[in-house]
Amino acid sequence: MHFAKKTRGAWHSVKYLGRYLKRPPVAASQLRHYRGGAVVHQYYDHRTQQHKCQKISQEEMLRRYISHIPARHFKMVRYYGFLANRKRGQLLPKVYEALSMTVRDKPKRPGFAVLMKCWRRAG
Repeated sequence: MHFAKKTRGAWHSVKYLGRYLKRPPVAASQLRHYRGGAVVHQYYDHRTQQHKCQKISQEEMLRRYISHIPARHFKMVRYYGFLANRKRGQLLPKVYEALSMTVRDKPKRPGFAVLMKCWRRAG
């Protein structure tokens, strides 16, 4: 996301921010009321197992909302499809076969003695 430029108004900023969130931390159906800088929203308290309403300032609401935005370059989904951890072992050989590629062997890991020799030279 890029917020360096000023936008035309608060509503445009909210719409822009909403497009980049997969699932908002506070659903629109939970927002009950907005008046004079205060936001009232409903939530479910798991400790008491009751629905409650909370009134907070708009600054605090934005602070809480922004805390859910991932850091720059943070990958939300690393691998999916045939590269997903659960499916890679089953599907990757089939992908190699379909593309007429040979499966590469895993490189051998150096043994403990080799690692110790390298460590002693570096130290």
